[in-house]
Amino acid sequence: MSYLDRGPVARLRIATGGNPPTSGNGSISPSAFDGSHLFIGGGHIAVDGQLYPGTVSAYDPDDLRAPVWRSGLSSGPVLGAVTAVPGLVVVGAGSSIVVLDSARGTIVFQTSAVGSSARPSIFYGAASVADGVLYQGDTAGTLYALGAR
Repeated sequence: MSYLDRGPVARLRIATGGNPPTSGNGSISPSAFDGSHLFIGGGHIAVDGQLYPGTVSAYDPDDLRAPVWRSGLSSGPVLGAVTAVPGLVVVGAGSSIVVLDSARGTIVFQTSAVGSSARPSIFYGAASVADGVLYQGDTAGTLYALGAR
């Protein structure tokens, strides 16, 4: 018997359902695991009573009843995969790259894509981190390489 034969162990509300995900409905973002927490990106859901277009939540996989933390993102829904590296969680949320502290969910860095107000660039894909540099591309064809100072 495999673990999958046991059926679902939890069903978590991570976004308001519906279509399309680009408007913040539902969630299409693959999650990330850092060895202790599961990080999940999503769309519209309330955080402390305020509705945000995007969210990132951290869960203890041994206790899925409630998130360890949930952060609301005003820049847009999380569409690409969540990236987790030691101490940090990275998502593309609408037209912003958002870096959060993995223990508390606080935003430690955020930058916006280059684009026009008529046609803003957005982040659909996941970030990669190599040798301390964060790489993420946007829909305008720009690759961002962000490093610590």
